[in-house]
Amino acid sequence: MNIDDQLKKKEVRENSNKYIAFLELATEIIAWFAIVISLSFFGGILAGILYLIIAGKPGLIIAAIISGTGVIASIIYACYIWKTKGTVNFISNSSSKYNNTDNPE
Repeated sequence: MNIDDQLKKKEVRENSNKYIAFLELATEIIAWFAIVISLSFFGGILAGILYLIIAGKPGLIIAAIISGTGVIASIIYACYIWKTKGTVNFISNSSSKYNNTDNPE
């Protein structure tokens, strides 16, 4: 094996590491958005219910505040999860709790 072959293998290895790092970052971002959207959905549902109960301008203002608070809280929580566990790990662990295939009943 000559030096050119070794250099080519090293270059391929470095490029593949860059692609893998990019794919890991992309999946973390997608999972981050999934966490934000799912938690914001609950804030939107709560805001919609309150708007139906309190109709008019006051209900709209309260619903907008609750919905905005839900979005901000979900962003903060998703960032916290990303820093501590990783968003992909969090989503895969939370979904595996409900998809228990060990006990097929």
